[in-house]
Amino acid sequence: MKTYLILMPIFILVVLQSSILPLNLLLALILIRTALKPDRQSFYLAFWSGLLLDLAQGTPLGLSSLIFLLASLFLFLYSKKFEASYAPFLAVFVFLISLLYYQTVFGYLGWQKSLILSILTFLFSFLWQKFLVRSFR
Repeated sequence: MKTYLILMPIFILVVLQSSILPLNLLLALILIRTALKPDRQSFYLAFWSGLLLDLAQGTPLGLSSLIFLLASLFLFLYSKKFEASYAPFLAVFVFLISLLYYQTVFGYLGWQKSLILSILTFLFSFLWQKFLVRSFR
């Protein structure tokens, strides 16, 4: 049951992001989940959500999965030594990975979108820790 709580927002964000939403909120969701609960399931979620996003957007299949997996891996390795769920660090990390994502997938640096996404990540990480982290324990 706990896995299904994260799958519903992933499907909703894939549909919204591929149709009307210019921000990569799926990347923020995956990285917040990885920072708060660094386990094997985070990598599965990163891989499958990237594939779903590629199918919905029409981008090369596996490109978003590769970026999501590498970002989750870097965050996972960082969390072994330091506190990766620290909101300012997570916001900066999402900003940098989002810049990489926009440059790789779309060919331009979407720094405005990345900045907005990092601010939202900062806010969402607090909400996630306060209200939703109990359902994943």
